[in-house]
Amino acid sequence: MTFSRYLAAFALFGAANAYAAQADDSAGTAQAAPAETPAADGEAAAAEAPAAPLPARAANPMVQAAADYAHFRGDLAVVGQTELVSGESMDSVMDRLASHEPQRLSRAWLAYSAMIATQHAPFVDQVKTVADFYGRENVIKGLLNEPEWAITFKNSAGAADAVAESAMQESDDLYTLGQRFKQQSYDLQHFSWANVVTDRGGRLDLIELPERHGDAPESLVVALSGAAPVSSADTDIESQTKREALWEIFDPLHASITAQEEAATDATVLGSEGQDEAAGLTTPLEAISPATAEAFSQPVQTVGAEEETLGRILALAALDVLDAGGDRPDAMMTMMTSQPTESCLAWAHSQLKVCVAAGHFKYEDAFCISEHQLTDTAQCFGALVGN
Repeated sequence: MTFSRYLAAFALFGAANAYAAQADDSAGTAQAAPAETPAADGEAAAAEAPAAPLPARAANPMVQAAADYAHFRGDLAVVGQTELVSGESMDSVMDRLASHEPQRLSRAWLAYSAMIATQHAPFVDQVKTVADFYGRENVIKGLLNEPEWAITFKNSAGAADAVAESAMQESDDLYTLGQRFKQQSYDLQHFSWANVVTDRGGRLDLIELPERHGDAPESLVVALSGAAPVSSADTDIESQTKREALWEIFDPLHASITAQEEAATDATVLGSEGQDEAAGLTTPLEAISPATAEAFSQPVQTVGAEEETLGRILALAALDVLDAGGDRPDAMMTMMTSQPTESCLAWAHSQLKVCVAAGHFKYEDAFCISEHQLTDTAQCFGALVGN
């Protein structure tokens, strides 16, 4: 699945935001019901044919949550492509990111990380060996009681390294995007629209109760369901097929952030048409900065996250190897609850609200987006590797 095809699916099934709402209104106007015409027998039969059944693995809570993470990454790609040319474009970025509430985003990231661990065949083989020795149900109970047990499994180090590398990449991508928005919070001071004093209360209301994305597109869940655990018993083709099901979705999303950063290296912030540099400002530009919002910003809390979070990721991967998603979805959901990660993301969201409330001018929202929706989230994910 190419990045452009994913974005098309994302836009079709994706988030309720200002742009999507406008597209929906336009589509509704344009798609008036045509006059009825007789359908050919073949067309009628095709229309009545039942939909193909979904793969059983598509019902796995971990797969569904990983699709949510791909949805989030798709939003980051859209955010990275959005030019801040008006207050509305700034709001669309903040609302799009705010729609990923902390608990769901935490589950999504853990699920994606666990899926990476299941691509490490030596770890998968060892999970099966442990289950053969102790019994599947006993292993499931043991992991639920002590997720960190999975860290002690033979060959877990390779899986942990892959997870850590992924966490670092996620953190770096978010940090890179955050730095770009932070720079824009200064560059935008040159534009009159960004120096307007805005309604802080109204903005806070939308952050607190943003229009939420629905579930990830079904087509995305189905595609990710092919990324089953890889074992040494698989043929080369089977292993390749499973890995491609994961990376054909996520690699383009990572590449998009890198490409955007390269394109933005020599770029300057553009004002909307007809809005030149702000004239008649009584305060020198160098004296205007997001200092007010920055003064009320506090660092996120990530202490103690490493071992507990890694344990849950590897335990979740082990549960997937044992096919717990089929008959023990409750166990999968329990394992996707990481208190350190959830608390960190919730703290970032609360700091976003403090930042918005403390600001005055529209350009300060770019700082709040940078600091709390992007950089803080980068720290929450990067805490796994001390990044």
